Amino acid sequence: MKKIIAILLLVTMALTIVGCSAIDTLTLEHFEKITNNDAVFYYLKVDNEQDHIDLDNYLFTPQYVEWHVYEKNATNIYELNNHNIALREGNNTFIIKTQNIFGQITEYTIHIYRNKMFYVTFEGLDNIIPVEEGSCVSMPDNKPRKKGFLFVDWDWDFSRTITEDVTISAIWKRNVIRVE
Repeated sequence: MKKIIAILLLVTMALTIVGCSAIDTLTLEHFEKITNNDAVFYYLKVDNEQDHIDLDNYLFTPQYVEWHVYEKNATNIYELNNHNIALREGNNTFIIKTQNIFGQITEYTIHIYRNKMFYVTFEGLDNIIPVEEGSCVSMPDNKPRKKGFLFVDWDWDFSRTITEDVTISAIWKRNVIRVE
């Protein structure tokens, strides 16, 4: 028994010397670490096109540490079966639990924000343009037509970012025909 305790003590000291403690057992690449009062969490923003994320490409641990992913929603936390996970539009919250060879468990909260997709409609045109949240919409090449009016311009600042579904109004000038 004394030999086992001595060996465990030596292993503990060796692991401590090489930096193997319960703290900082997880490296999160491309995530931003955010500290808010006493809470620490990690944040990553992805494009709308990215509807899945393989956490094996972002999270790294030493060989002696295993980790599991839990999804957190408004009412429950449940373990996911793999590290390639589906992302909803908006905020996705996950708990990463690491466990080292001594059984020490550390929890990390990560938020992955998938940009939302919004839709822009131009008055007088039939097309609806999908635009990713935070992006700008381009002025359409074709002009709308309205009987008795001339199209002047669009009532929109095209440098403005899209944050919701939008219908962009046309500016019209009455087409006056003079009869002599």
